Amino acid sequence: MKPSEQDVLDVLAQMENVSLSRVQALGIVQEVNRLLLHPRGMMMVPVPQENGDAVFVLAVTSDPEGMCFDGVGIDPDPLLVMKARAFHGLLLPARKARFGSLIQPLPGFDG
Repeated sequence: MKPSEQDVLDVLAQMENVSLSRVQALGIVQEVNRLLLHPRGMMMVPVPQENGDAVFVLAVTSDPEGMCFDGVGIDPDPLLVMKARAFHGLLLPARKARFGSLIQPLPGFDG
């Protein structure tokens, strides 16, 4: 059974310590890859361990377009879209009020 968007939001809202495999299943790794690492030519790749958990390695490409999910953008998997929506639903409005942006500014850096 696929988790609903509310299921993902409920789990993420209660998360304190969670396994890497759970972080991956919830779509957090997907979004870190898609939003942060892929545009820079990198991605976190899960490597399953004997205990059922996973560790992540950083893969790097020299492709000038960076990395992307195969087929995503043409006909996205509804589960990927649902996980992305749930992850983005966690954005904290108070951060925008405090910093003027969701991302905390780094003094001396204009990026």
